[in-house]
Amino acid sequence: MRLKSLRIEAFRSVRDKLTIHVQQKLTCLIGANEAGKSTILLGAEMLREGSFGEYDLNTEASPRAERPVIAFTLSLHATDRRRLLKASDQAIEAIQSQPATDELKSTLGALRGLRTHAGARKTITIQLIKQSTRRVVFGGGGWIRVDPPHSTAPNLSAWFADSLPQVILFDPPDDLADDVSLAELEARGNLPFEGLLKLAGLWEQRDLLFTGDLKAHRLLEDGAKRLTREVRKAWSQGSKVTFVLRETQGDRIALRLRDPGTFNVPSLRSLGFRSFFSFYLALFAETEETEPEGFILLFDEPGLHLHPQGQKDLLGELRRLAERNQIIYATHSPFLLDRNDPGSVVLVSKGATKKDQGTKVTYKPHGANWKPLTSALGIVPSDAFFPPDRTLLVEGGSDRIYVSHFMSVLADRLKADLNYLSIVDADRRDELPATLRMLLGAERTIVVAADADQGGDDLRKHLMKLAGSKAKKHLRFIDLSELAATDRPVAIEDLLPRPEWFSALQAYVTDILGDSHQVDRDRIEALSVDLTLAAAAGAYLEEVGVLPRRSAISKTSIAATFVRQDPSVPSKASPVFMLCERITKDLEMSR
Repeated sequence: MRLKSLRIEAFRSVRDKLTIHVQQKLTCLIGANEAGKSTILLGAEMLREGSFGEYDLNTEASPRAERPVIAFTLSLHATDRRRLLKASDQAIEAIQSQPATDELKSTLGALRGLRTHAGARKTITIQLIKQSTRRVVFGGGGWIRVDPPHSTAPNLSAWFADSLPQVILFDPPDDLADDVSLAELEARGNLPFEGLLKLAGLWEQRDLLFTGDLKAHRLLEDGAKRLTREVRKAWSQGSKVTFVLRETQGDRIALRLRDPGTFNVPSLRSLGFRSFFSFYLALFAETEETEPEGFILLFDEPGLHLHPQGQKDLLGELRRLAERNQIIYATHSPFLLDRNDPGSVVLVSKGATKKDQGTKVTYKPHGANWKPLTSALGIVPSDAFFPPDRTLLVEGGSDRIYVSHFMSVLADRLKADLNYLSIVDADRRDELPATLRMLLGAERTIVVAADADQGGDDLRKHLMKLAGSKAKKHLRFIDLSELAATDRPVAIEDLLPRPEWFSALQAYVTDILGDSHQVDRDRIEALSVDLTLAAAAGAYLEEVGVLPRRSAISKTSIAATFVRQDPSVPSKASPVFMLCERITKDLEMSR
């Protein structure tokens, strides 16, 4: 069972109604502080258990709102649906054997509606109502109480208790303490230390660890060895760390860390190390599994103390967890945006005007919505002016559009991590020397995909001259003519699926230039013997009088039209696939 959407009304920062659509695997809530990200996470946490508190009703909500409302729509796996239909049939049969009452008639109608609804739509809606732990399931024609168990539908309540996924909310990670007492453990005062003892196999014997006798010493010694083995298997960053557990004065257990060159306490380790390690241990404390499965895991600011590279590593771990769990996390860091899946990002903001108060969400916070995103995060262009780890340099803006699109489409097949990719185009030649000096000064490798024509040759010579002695070590060139298997001039357009590119060209002529001329593909193909495809199209449009000169063709507009057409996914043997494969390899972006 997976969460599909969450509807919140008059709860905390949500003034009116707010529906959040949740992705199948990973959903990122991004926005400024106090925008309402934590409100959404707290609402999602109530799927399984929890109740409304004294201050949960939004005081600015409509006067008609007497209480908050949270409703969950979940998709049902085949097994979930079979069990639900069986439980519904059993409940219907039990009710039909009893004397009819108005309540039983109402429940019977709702059960029949639920059976039809779940069978046809493969979803159910669960709603938390009133200021209690009471939950109801929508049956298409009414609501059926399932928690606490309803005497008229006990089978349905049992199904609900067994089938609903476990939901765990993780607050910003606590630092792993240097030591801990039994009282702190019993009060769950340090979740990472609890996870550490569970991973070490010592949690069930925790009361024996504080006796100070020989048995406690041996338990701690054996547990530390087990902890070291488990951490090294589960966490690559801990592959060289050895853990030591020992008793200290004052009835406490101390943790020490040893690796090549250091032996000290957790508090002396870097904040990033402590944060990343605490994330793993807190996860284990709640799930008791190194590879949890079937959970809805909610994380509030999981990368709070990590530097940008550490946040990218954490994002990789969240993606890995999302293969077998559903992940929703809140952040205000641009480094935790998954560029492999822009659709996973939801912008959370809070309206400031009287008509637009309370938490709002915006989907697809890119393109036209990029400005609200950068505004919410407090980012200006200069904030992003850092040397990227891996840079692809292309000749123009249209090349950037094509490469970005196909790298996104093929990312899973190529196992390419786009969070490490930066694409720079050479259209603004006046800025190119400064950009190149910055990248080379940071010892970055630059992969160049330039056209195999006179313009591309000129760009290559220009780059070699700018790079000087560093060119051989830091510049790598992709030969487009080799990918196209031809000696003719080649640009990125020549690697694309021909029919779809010509369709984009026709749309450019018709919709953007406003000309009714029907493009003659055969004539353009004939011209492309000595020209790249885009140059041949420009020459053709000049020839037929659509353009005043061939250089007036807008390759960027054609590229934008091309990707809007949602072109088909290229096959492995296609030149554009081989280009993306080469980019992934040369930039070492494999996941």
